[in-house]
Parts: sequence; structure tokens; C-alpha cells
Amino acid sequence: MQNQVYKMMPAERLSAVSEYYFSRKLKEVAAMNAAGKDVISLGIGSPDMPPSQATIETLCREAQNPDGHGYMPYVGIPQLREAFAEPLEETLGAICEAMEMTPPELLADVLASEVRVAGGGARLFGFAEWVSQQTRTPCRLVDEPEQVTAIGAAKSVKVLSRLSY
Repeated sequence: MQNQVYKMMPAERLSAVSEYYFSRKLKEVAAMNAAGKDVISLGIGSPDMPPSQATIETLCREAQNPDGHGYMPYVGIPQLREAFAEPLEETLGAICEAMEMTPPELLADVLASEVRVAGGGARLFGFAEWVSQQTRTPCRLVDEPEQVTAIGAAKSVKVLSRLSY
């Protein structure tokens, strides 16, 4: 019996399979190591031995870094980005309209410091920076943006109740 060579073709459905996530991550880590960055792998461990003292010190030091917390930048799901586009453009339009309606002397004071963004939507990653870029005005997210909005609404109701129509 002769050895026969069979030409096998993978199933079509495999053409849609992308590279394994952790395979990509391992390549990224290898590139960072090659660039001289000190990368601690938390993916490989030894359950019967504690981490080295250097590892513990590095983890503690990095945990105290305020810039090391929060979500990583992520482009997001295209359908979700599309769904957010119109409301965000409307919000930006309202900000620009408010700036246009503000008397110049008051607007100069605002622009000398910064525009503060509030409300739940203001917590969207990069929102304050996006508003700043679009308006060419320094912006920052206020502390507790949802509460600030609620407090402002309550104060507006009190003021409006005192006005006569």
C-alpha cells in the first residue's frame, strides 16, 4: 500500500476565526519586554510559593499610582458608538449654544478657568476631553456629576417657583 497524500481544506467557518486573544496579548508583552519595559506577568503563577518581594513591592507601588486605575481606552462596539453619536452631538450643540448666549464679560471669566461638565453622560470615557477639543475650551468632569445635576435642577425649581409669569 502506497502512502497517499490528501489535500485537506479547513472548513469555511474557520476563515472567520481570528487570532486567539491571549496569543495577541503574549505578543504585546514580548514587544514591551523587547522595548526594555519591566512587565510582570500575573497570568503565570506558582500556587505553592508566594510572589517574590520585588513583585509585591512593584504591585504595591503601582496600586498607589492614581493614573493606574479605571478602564483602559477602548474604541467600543460600532453599534454602541453609533447610538451615542446623536445624543452626544446634541449635548455638544447645547453647550455651544449656552456659550453663544452667555454675555461676553461672563464668558471671558468662564473661559479663563474652565468649563465643567456634569450629568451621568459626562462620565463617558473621554467626554470632557472631547468637549474641550470641539469647543477649544478647557473642560473637566466635576466631582459626582450625577449629584451636581440633581442639585442644580432642584435649585432651578426653587428659583422658578419664585418668578411670576
